[in-house]
Amino acid sequence: MKVHVVLEGNKIVGVGPAVSPSDPGIPGQFRGGLRAGPSQKLQEVDVPEDFLHNINPEDLHQKLSARLKK
Repeated sequence: MKVHVVLEGNKIVGVGPAVSPSDPGIPGQFRGGLRAGPSQKLQEVDVPEDFLHNINPEDLHQKLSARLKK
């Protein structure tokens, strides 16, 4: 599974499942995704399928930080 991570400097400010622009989804269903602001960066990271389930924010940030490109 891929997730998008929004970074401001070296700080994680947003995490969400990656949404492919080429995937049409289900007609009539709302889809959304993350975007980086003017002083932010967006990275796409590969994680296990259950990565975003049952994880507290501190663990999430620690585990994601280890997977980010430096």
